[in-house]
Amino acid sequence: MDKEASVTPAPEKRVYLRYTEPRLFVKTEYGAFTTVNWSLGGVCMNYPLEDRMEVGEELWASIVAKDFPPPRQTQFTVIRDVPEKGLVYLKFSCLGDEVKTYIEELAANNMEAHKRWISSHRSNSA
Repeated sequence: MDKEASVTPAPEKRVYLRYTEPRLFVKTEYGAFTTVNWSLGGVCMNYPLEDRMEVGEELWASIVAKDFPPPRQTQFTVIRDVPEKGLVYLKFSCLGDEVKTYIEELAANNMEAHKRWISSHRSNSA
């Protein structure tokens, strides 16, 4: 076995940076669920139900972040179902300007909060 080939990392498939905060709430026809993480491309959400979504299924949902109302309506496509982990991955399939701006603002707020946290911990350790 070629040792060099065994340590070569696989190419990264992710296009967007993923965020865990703020947590999003996704309300679908199946119920309301929290996200594990989210990005400008879609969401990974907790989905513990036995009635599984089908990969390729299109669905409308409202999304809202804690402390950032009101909910926004958007359309998703189910891209992956992991029942053993209770997860479903949804891709934005029709990302309107309002939802795109909302997600971009959440991402920007997340980055600013992260920078403040780093800065406060640097000054505390000095």
